[in-house]
Amino acid sequence: MIGVTLRMPNNTDQEYISSIRTLIQLHFNEFNGGERRVAEYLLGISGDINQSITSLAMDIGASEATIIRLCKKLGLSGFSELKLRLAKESGASDHAMHREFIDVPIQSDDTIESLPGKIIAGAITGLRDMGNALRTDMLQAAIKALIDARRIVLFGVANSAVVCRDLQCKLLRLGFSCETYDDSHQQLSAAYSLKKGDVAVAVSHSGLTIDTIDAAQIARQHEATVICISNCLDTPLISISDIKLLTGGHEVTFNSETMASRISQLAIIDMLYIGIILTDYDKYTGQLAAINRALKEKAY
Repeated sequence: MIGVTLRMPNNTDQEYISSIRTLIQLHFNEFNGGERRVAEYLLGISGDINQSITSLAMDIGASEATIIRLCKKLGLSGFSELKLRLAKESGASDHAMHREFIDVPIQSDDTIESLPGKIIAGAITGLRDMGNALRTDMLQAAIKALIDARRIVLFGVANSAVVCRDLQCKLLRLGFSCETYDDSHQQLSAAYSLKKGDVAVAVSHSGLTIDTIDAAQIARQHEATVICISNCLDTPLISISDIKLLTGGHEVTFNSETMASRISQLAIIDMLYIGIILTDYDKYTGQLAAINRALKEKAY
């Protein structure tokens, strides 16, 4: 793996996100064992905390210092602010509805009849997490970068490559020069050919995919703008990205990587696509109309 220097996210990343639970999800990968127990407990409760830090520490099986460290990593002043933020969030109008769609993993004894409800619930949870985590200023910056780009390359492997292909199809229809690479050798070759004025879009749910990170790192070194679509803060991919589009879901089950996360990523792709169209509606709708007329011959 090409060397990547990690840096902590800007405070604005944390200040922008109002949901404390979403913030916990975004930071989940950076927590150690004790901090993860605290995080899992906080994500699992349905309301606020009505106990002291000493009592909470005993219930979780963690030290008070561990709880304080987690608060600091979340950008909070301490336990009192954590309690206040949780209480405020618990009173939100959509909180009860939000909790209905959490913790619906696929089990070995599930029936076919139960699948629609579980899959739809997972998709709703993923989209709500993404809505809480996605910064509109970052979305605007990504749209502008794509419009201004001399050349656009997309990096992603496995499931992320599917998301890249979707973005490529949409950008091509709008008249952009765009390429997708999911082979590690081709990714590096493409990254080395980039220069200032180009844009590299790197898609990785975990933010830990070596091939994608290496390509994005090289693109950054060649002064291309790097946009990432990823799930968590404090990962190598986030560290080297200029523009960060976060999906924000905390996934723990085997099915999650191919379901809820991909739906959230595709929703971001749609936002980029529609966002570009809205910058010059007549131009881009005219482009799409011309392509649609040409494609009529491809249908029976």
